Amino acid sequence: MPDDVLDFARDLFARMGNALGALKLGVTCAVQAADNGWVPRRIYNAALRELQMAEAMVRRMVLLIAVRLDITPIAVPEAAPVPHRRARSGPKSNPLPLFDPWGSGGIDFSQIEQAQEKDAGRPADWLTRRQDRLDAVIADPVPMAARMARWMRRRAIRFAAEVTARSRPEHCWICRIGLPPGVLARDTGLNAGLLRGLDMRAREAYPP
Repeated sequence: MPDDVLDFARDLFARMGNALGALKLGVTCAVQAADNGWVPRRIYNAALRELQMAEAMVRRMVLLIAVRLDITPIAVPEAAPVPHRRARSGPKSNPLPLFDPWGSGGIDFSQIEQAQEKDAGRPADWLTRRQDRLDAVIADPVPMAARMARWMRRRAIRFAAEVTARSRPEHCWICRIGLPPGVLARDTGLNAGLLRGLDMRAREAYPP
């Protein structure tokens, strides 16, 4: 990553550090309130909303970094070869998704029946696993920014290519159209305002 882009990334994450820290603290407090690994539903839902807001902030900051990488091709090759996926070495990674969730927000439905049988609410590890992925991106946003920039490049090639019966559907945008995850229409809090501002900057930098 170029030095100027890296400096931009560090400055952006530093300026948003207080907001991210406050949201992450709410999730940490919810996990600490767990009883035998289960968080009360009311506390869990509030923590999940804050976690979704933190993820949305990070996703939009990474988008602003990815746009500055400028690896989107200017011209589309006439016959671009289909890249072959290389076999991964080591354990499978579980990175933060590039796209905003459209429904459950990443809840593991394989455990939903077990969760409904518990009066305590929801498993605390649902929150901790997502927070671990978020912390990894905050500590080093470069891999996710490069992954997002590569998606932007592939998207530009697909949009410029001729549409055929074998053409694959494409995401209309990286982030959700409308309110960002975790933000309610009536929400006037500081973090909600910061997220709305980031969302506006992301739309200007990389329009849907």
